[in-house]
Amino acid sequence: MSPSTCSHTQLTKRKVADYSTDELGIPLRLIDAVEEHICDECGALVNVTVERMSDLIAAAAIARAMDPLKLSGRDIRFFRKAMKWSARELGEVLDSTPETVSRWENDRLPMSSNSEKLLRLLICTACGSRTPGITYALDDLLQMRIEAVHNVKQEEPPLCLQRVLCVTPANRVPTATYIRQLSGPASCSNAHADRSAQRPPLTDASASAAQPERHSIHGFSETHRK
Repeated sequence: MSPSTCSHTQLTKRKVADYSTDELGIPLRLIDAVEEHICDECGALVNVTVERMSDLIAAAAIARAMDPLKLSGRDIRFFRKAMKWSARELGEVLDSTPETVSRWENDRLPMSSNSEKLLRLLICTACGSRTPGITYALDDLLQMRIEAVHNVKQEEPPLCLQRVLCVTPANRVPTATYIRQLSGPASCSNAHADRSAQRPPLTDASASAAQPERHSIHGFSETHRK
């Protein structure tokens, strides 16, 4: 049966060990976090899901904030969208104009070290409660020495996040969360890196099935664009 005429009523879930994506706005490798939904009748890849997408966004934000590599324009844009702020709102907090925020986000103006540290503090404060697997220390952020980027066009290495079960003092029931790995498993082929144009957008498996449109990373990138 052709995928274009198939109703995709019977789907089989398949765990993806190593999944690369930049749909979120920054490059990520997701370990044991993604499931593909394959149609039993036509074999088409119908859906690609990740558990607790809001927690994934928070984990990626905290992990990037704790990395001393100087923030790129897309990092700044990702932080702003993760906090669901407009360019005007971010500018007011950082004592800058929306035009300056736009220059930061488009790599036309480097952000000062003081503004960058304040932005990192803001994102950690906003997202820290949702990331039990990734910790941060305010003192470390305040004392962080920002590492300069010698070539703004060089490709930023992806953050590697792994989905694990975590038990916290507040919640003794194992809960899925994300931790940072310095590198992905060497055994994984990472075959998804060059297939972004051929696959459906990543969607949130935790979203209610009653909702006709499920929140997606693509939606995150587009909905909050100001």
